[in-house]
Amino acid sequence: MEEYDLTTIVNKKEFVNTVEFIQCPVAGRSLVAKRPLVPGDIVMVERPLIKYPLQPDCRSTLSPFYSKAVWKSLVDIVREEEGLSPIVARLHKPHSSHRDDFDYDSDCDSDRSDDSDSDEEDEEEPQASAFSPGIPAALLAYLSIKPPPSRTHQYNKGTNLDFFYYPDRSTEPQWADHATILLVERVVSKAIATHSIFKHLDHKEVVSFVLKIYSNAHTVAYPHNRTLPTHSRKKERRARYAEKWPLENDAGWPQDPPASRPFIALLRWGSKYAHSCTPSMFLRFDVKQQSMIFTVMRPVPVGEMLTFSYLPEDDLSLGGLLCGSTMMRQVKLEAFKFFHCQCTRCVAPDWLRGAVCDSCKVGPLYRTTNGDWTCQDCGFKVKDDEGVQFVGEREDHVEKIVMALTTRAYGAKPVGESMMRMIEPYLTKLLNPDEDENEPPVPHFHWSYSYIHAVLSIYHLKLFPLSFGKGLASRLGMLTKGLEEAAVYIDYLHRCIWDYPTINIANVGNPIAAFFAGWRMFEHVIDVVMESTEKKQYNVTAYDSDSDSDSDGDSEIEGQNESGDEEKDEEKVETAVKAEVKVKTSEKENDCTVEKTAKLEQKSVSPPPLELLPMPEEWKEPVNRMLKIASGQWVPLVATLFRNETPIMVQDIIDRVNTWQERVDAVSQL
Repeated sequence: MEEYDLTTIVNKKEFVNTVEFIQCPVAGRSLVAKRPLVPGDIVMVERPLIKYPLQPDCRSTLSPFYSKAVWKSLVDIVREEEGLSPIVARLHKPHSSHRDDFDYDSDCDSDRSDDSDSDEEDEEEPQASAFSPGIPAALLAYLSIKPPPSRTHQYNKGTNLDFFYYPDRSTEPQWADHATILLVERVVSKAIATHSIFKHLDHKEVVSFVLKIYSNAHTVAYPHNRTLPTHSRKKERRARYAEKWPLENDAGWPQDPPASRPFIALLRWGSKYAHSCTPSMFLRFDVKQQSMIFTVMRPVPVGEMLTFSYLPEDDLSLGGLLCGSTMMRQVKLEAFKFFHCQCTRCVAPDWLRGAVCDSCKVGPLYRTTNGDWTCQDCGFKVKDDEGVQFVGEREDHVEKIVMALTTRAYGAKPVGESMMRMIEPYLTKLLNPDEDENEPPVPHFHWSYSYIHAVLSIYHLKLFPLSFGKGLASRLGMLTKGLEEAAVYIDYLHRCIWDYPTINIANVGNPIAAFFAGWRMFEHVIDVVMESTEKKQYNVTAYDSDSDSDSDGDSEIEGQNESGDEEKDEEKVETAVKAEVKVKTSEKENDCTVEKTAKLEQKSVSPPPLELLPMPEEWKEPVNRMLKIASGQWVPLVATLFRNETPIMVQDIIDRVNTWQERVDAVSQL
């Protein structure tokens, strides 16, 4: 390894002693383990060679060539050319059917139309684009490497990109008709012809850069710290537009600012790790070092190829690691990374996309790599998708609706009043359709079944109580429903993501993806359990003084307490503290100090010890089931994975899960 450029590697010694760069049979030149590795071992810490925001919103040192006009034009060019590309049909399935039951676009539009504060910028969202903002962001980023002649002082010196592979149609015939490459070539041609800021660039060089970004770079979550301005006029602009920014969303509760924003990071050596949908490593961005850290998740023997996932690991990306089918993942990798994935997970039956067997009516049918569907109980086989219940238009429709509602349930988009009214009845209908509709229910073995339960759980545990009160939610049994639904979702994450059920193969799955997706549910569950198992305490403070008037005040307070006035008991009175004021006067003549002390004493009623309440009987089964997974299996492994340095957020999650376990143990004795 010493003969290569390692300037971007932070832990050079450990990196050289841990990996080898060799030719592998399928993946080509890749990094493999040079020594046995165990969970928690840090393989590499690397600073990005290039880093830029995926969706810039202002001109800054991070995106110095951004302007609203140029950005909008580039997005329009991509959308126009993307509409001519056959790959869009594979990435975005048509959903022309089932529009009569549920039109989430019109529903959201009706919510927004009631917002009198909306301005001209609150336009209807266009259809999702597979290549925007990716291509526009890459084009602007390339200007930092090859700026216009008048701005050569902003040249990014020392950026040598020859180390990175890209699919070249001129030398590799297999890429001659690849839709993504043709799309990039058309977009670059139009951008150069349309904007003077690109006219000095060579078409082939720009195309190769964009394709290198798609082939080698990765999206990372960068902390969104708005206290660090990146432009001299940014603070002024914020003040000017502050009145336009809404303080609350359509649902009426405060909307938290995004904790992070996506950045594209191009790593010299990070690009040499192979992909797997069941990876051996996970990566995270370390803000202090401004570096990517690659950490081992499972035991890796000497000579095994080190892998991490090129796909999104969040719970809102259809076709990522948590939701969607094997075919979706393979289509995404073919479109964006230019290879057909044949990892352990992709060659196994598609465990996330099960259907009910028509023969035995019990066992699940799973699709295999040759296109057959096989029942795991009776062995019944179906040759193609058309003979499988739920698969097809019904499946496409359900997936679209589920992802739209999941996005809103997790707060990525506001939940309007009309959507609040329809979430529960509509999703319940998907699980149990009316007999006269002749529609199959969502199978228990399909990933969307668990996602439906996740949305219903958040509705019952959070959205409804916030809108109508926790007391009403409790009386209607919604908290119990929410906990049971949360347990279904956590079971899915543990069974299919944390520990993937591949036959006869050990150490597969993605624990980190399951852990962080599960935490989004656990935080609501923990809040409900903790609040419901402790009796509210109120402190009453009396002031102690020698004066008769103060004594009368004490008697008055005591009289109120003795009178049994329940309304007064519910008032929160701040606990008083003893304050001591010392006044010092220095006398220069005799060099002595006279200290005068005035004390204002308060007699504070110390709060009584925390009084715990028993957990409702119907909560015990789902809560204990989730705790067995979180506290018994997830937290111990996650603590091991972060044994070298535990991020504050991860430590907070671990602490809260441990506190949750302690509370459940305590109330179980009542």
